[in-house]
Amino acid sequence: MSATVTRGLSRFLSAIVVMISACDVFSVVSAPWWLKYAYDKGYGELGFLAGTPYGDAHPGGSYVFMLIFIMLCGLLMLGLLFEAFRILRNIRRDMPFCRSNAASFFNAAVYASCLSVVFIFKMFFSPSILTLLCTGIFILFALFMLVLSKLFALAAQIREENELTI
Repeated sequence: MSATVTRGLSRFLSAIVVMISACDVFSVVSAPWWLKYAYDKGYGELGFLAGTPYGDAHPGGSYVFMLIFIMLCGLLMLGLLFEAFRILRNIRRDMPFCRSNAASFFNAAVYASCLSVVFIFKMFFSPSILTLLCTGIFILFALFMLVLSKLFALAAQIREENELTI
């Protein structure tokens, strides 16, 4: 793949990451209001769930617990998105194998691990199959990010050694 295509693709993905980050920030900031509405009216009043099997459903667990859970998950996801943006920025600068990317992958593993701990904690208060599934996904994602972190650190070390040989 040519460098121009790679830069263009990383620019496109960076724009998507920025849009998702904006949605994340909006969701976290507005969580007290829309969650309260969901607790008061039920999911069916949210509009897009009306007429579905979830139309008569109400959120489980306490409002305060779910608010803290949603805000914590939103902030941790914002950290993950920030690390993705940093990685894409380095790719755009033609520096894919640098120590900064290795550190970003490690930080992403830490954020994903924290998310899995939050979901494990949620299993004790409001268990569901979706919570269990998200827990497993974030554990696997954290392990995958740890492997990529080590791989990129090794690639950065090899690149630095090759630059010294010239």
